[in-house]
This record gives sequence, C-alpha cells and structure tokens, in this order.
Amino acid sequence: VPTTTTGGQSLRYIRDKFSKLEMVLERDLDMSVYYMFDIMAESIKPGSEGLIVLPFLMGERSPIWDINARGVFLGLSLMYSKAHIVRATMEGVAFALYDNFRIIKQSGKKINFPIILNEGGAKSRIWRRIITDV
Repeated sequence: VPTTTTGGQSLRYIRDKFSKLEMVLERDLDMSVYYMFDIMAESIKPGSEGLIVLPFLMGERSPIWDINARGVFLGLSLMYSKAHIVRATMEGVAFALYDNFRIIKQSGKKINFPIILNEGGAKSRIWRRIITDV
C-alpha cells in the first residue's frame, strides 16, 4: 500500500516551527492555520517556481526504506516565500506517494482501487488536487 512516513507531519512541522503569526491569527479569525496554508499554496503555480521539497523528516518507508533519509529543500533562495515552501511541501509529499504508485505499475500490477487519504491532509482541497494531478 503506497504510504509516506511524514505526509501531514511535514505541514505540521512548518506550522509548529515557522508559523507563530498564523497561529495567533487562527485564534483571532477562527480560521485554521492549515486553511491559511491552502490559501498560500493556491497562490503559487504548480511546480513551486522550481523549489523542490523531499519531505523525509523521519526517514521514509516505501519505496526507499531508509530510516536515515532526511528532508531537503532543493533550490531554496531568497525569492521564495512561505507560500512557496508550503506548496512545495505538498508537492513533495504527492511525489513521494507517486513513487509508490510508479513502482506498483512497473511491477505489472493494475491499480484499480481509489486513492484514500486520511487524517488532516485529507481536508485540504488543494492538497487533494495536487496529489491527483501528480
């Protein structure tokens, strides 16, 4: 079954470490930080203008099976905003899931089951769209 170790936790990391202002606004505006992330991600074109995230914050299970794999921001520069980082993280998780599906297809097996997303990330319309577009 295709999975990734730190899908939703990747955005939780951004929230907890880099989003203090959004956390205050969450209380004041009664709007979740994750909804704010969705708005940010929607403001950036697919491909995040070249910013790439490998979302391996706690190692990775399939398909690389490496507990020592670590997250990476490729191409990070001063031109990128938090919105770029959020969208690139969503895209990185989507491509991590895609790697699993790619291996299943290469093995000759047919993928005829629906993609099931669970927990908090499943609430994000933009993240669901990114995953299905990949």
